[in-house]
Amino acid sequence: MKANNRPTQAADWLKRRDHAGRTHSSRRPSYREFQRDRLLRDWLGGMLAPDQMAELRGPVHTTGELVEEVLAELDQAGALALNRLTRQWPELVGADIARASVPLRCEKGTLWIGIPNATWRYVIESQFRSHLLDKLKKATDGEVRSIRLVPGGRASSQPGNRPDA
Repeated sequence: MKANNRPTQAADWLKRRDHAGRTHSSRRPSYREFQRDRLLRDWLGGMLAPDQMAELRGPVHTTGELVEEVLAELDQAGALALNRLTRQWPELVGADIARASVPLRCEKGTLWIGIPNATWRYVIESQFRSHLLDKLKKATDGEVRSIRLVPGGRASSQPGNRPDA
């Protein structure tokens, strides 16, 4: 069990974080990190040191992976899913329902759909709800797990991640 934790700990303490906020030529190891690297090179010896140190640091991440990771952290409230759904709304739900509804918020797997007309809200609730939910689940790869039909303007006054906010 301890063997599984060692590479993670080794990779963690080998990361260069002292100058993480710097860019370009000033993004080099700090004096402390330089001393640590020099000590490791001396310990590991000769030609093998750079390869072994690279193994200890862990895998290199591409820029795309880092951007996806940061966006996933920032998208706790579902803003990206809401943006995608807003752009694709007419294709997803059909022209008639799209004219009568608008996606308002997406948080914790629930998509809030504003419908200003009570008649349309009743029709969508009674006839199209399950079909609409299936389409939305498929379009968002399961990110939307439920829908909530609200009067058109009610959810827009609450804090959330509306495109116009």
